[in-house]
Amino acid sequence: MQLLALGLTFALYQEPELVPYADKDLNLGFSHPASWKIEKRDKRRTVLRIPADTADRSGQLELIRANFRGDTEAWQSLQRTSNELQKRVVNRQWEQQVLGVPLLLTQLEYSEKGVAYTQVSGLFYSRTSQKLLFHLRAPGTSFENVWFQWQKVMETFKTINGDPLPVEDPTAPPPTKKQVQVRPARTVLDDGVTKPSSVNAKPLASMTVSERTVNILAASGWELENVNGAKAEFFFKKQNLRVVVELNFLADSLEPSRALMAKASDRLPLFKSVSYREDVEAEATPAGGTVGSVLRVGLNQEDQKIAAYDAYLKSSDFYVLVAAESSDLNKWKGQQREIKRLLSSLKLSTNP
Repeated sequence: MQLLALGLTFALYQEPELVPYADKDLNLGFSHPASWKIEKRDKRRTVLRIPADTADRSGQLELIRANFRGDTEAWQSLQRTSNELQKRVVNRQWEQQVLGVPLLLTQLEYSEKGVAYTQVSGLFYSRTSQKLLFHLRAPGTSFENVWFQWQKVMETFKTINGDPLPVEDPTAPPPTKKQVQVRPARTVLDDGVTKPSSVNAKPLASMTVSERTVNILAASGWELENVNGAKAEFFFKKQNLRVVVELNFLADSLEPSRALMAKASDRLPLFKSVSYREDVEAEATPAGGTVGSVLRVGLNQEDQKIAAYDAYLKSSDFYVLVAAESSDLNKWKGQQREIKRLLSSLKLSTNP
C-alpha cells in the first residue's frame, strides 16, 4: 500500500504546469508549479505559498539571500544552537549535492499557535557573494507532500549565466569577482542607513593584547568609558549607545568570522525568540578594514523587543569584536547608523 501511495503521489506531481523563478543577484533560477503563489518579495527574501488540499495544511517556502563564509560545521552548529534555544527539536542534519555544491540541511519540529510544524532549512554552500538559504515548513501531517514537491523543483535548479557554481572555501580570501552584481540588503530596521564614503577618525584608545599595544582611531562623537587590557567600552552620548570592544591578535586567535559566530551564539540566551536575523560578511570599509556582522531582533525572556548586534573589524594583524544591544527599537535606527559609522572609521595601528 505504501508503494502504491508513493506511486500515486509521483503521478500527481509528475507533469504540473511550471513557471520560471529567477534571482539575478544570486545567479540562480528554477521552475515551480504554477499553483505556488508568491506572497512577498523584496530585496532580501521571497515567500511562496505551496497549496494543499485544505488551506490549513499548506506549506510555506522562504528564500533568503544570506551572507556566510564560515566552514560547514560552524553553520550546522549555529543551526543546532539557535533552534534549540528557541525550544525547537532538531531531528536531523545532513548534506546533499545540488548544482555540484553541498546543500547543508537541518530538519526540525516545533509548535506555533497550537499547530505542530516540520521545517527543513538548507544553505547552498557556494563560493558566491551571497548564498541561497531556504526555509520550507508545513504542518506535520502535510510536510512529506510539500517536501516531495520541493525536491522535484530542486531538480530544475540552474545558474542564470550557465557557469557552474564554485564550492565555498572559508580559508581563501572573499571572492573579488562576483558572478552578478549584488546589492547590499536593506530592511525596515536599516532603511535609510547608508555607508559613508569616508569618515574622519581620531585617536580614541590604546589597548593591549598579546604584549602588543594597539592604538584605536574612531569617528568623532565616540568616547572611551573604560579600558582594561584587550577590552574596552565606547560610548556615544547623543544616542545613549554603549558598545563593548574586544581586541584580538590574528596570530593567536580564531579567524574573525568564526570568532564572530562564536560571540553571536553566546548571546542567543538573551532571546526567547528571534523574529529577524541578518548576516553580513567581509565588506570593505573606507578606512581599509574588513567588517562582518550579525544582527538579531526578537523577544527577550520577559517578552520585550530587543536588538543585538555583533560585528568584527579586521585591520592589519588585529581585529576587534564589537557588541551592542538595545531594548528601545524606536532608537535603534539611529543607534545602528552610529555603530556602522564607528565600524567604517575604525583603524588599528601599532607604534613603530
